[in-house]
Amino acid sequence: MIAPPDRAARLAYHHAREQRERRMAHKASDQRSRDVHLQLANHHKLEGLLLLLSRQEEAPLLVTPAAQKPSESITRNVLSSSRPPIAPE
Repeated sequence: MIAPPDRAARLAYHHAREQRERRMAHKASDQRSRDVHLQLANHHKLEGLLLLLSRQEEAPLLVTPAAQKPSESITRNVLSSSRPPIAPE
């Protein structure tokens, strides 16, 4: 038996609406998981920076007084502190 046109239209409308709601819920869930992942990554970056700063306080010899800007000094120190020590030959 074929559904009357108004009933078929209502069913199609509700079906499309449910699909839209499911897609929107899925998108929101994806966005929340991306946000959580980004927050976690930023947290790890901050922890790494704090660790580098604490190492810098322990070993002030890494400071380069010839640097023109503070950011250059920090960049040089980060690069020099992240390299493994050179073994004597």
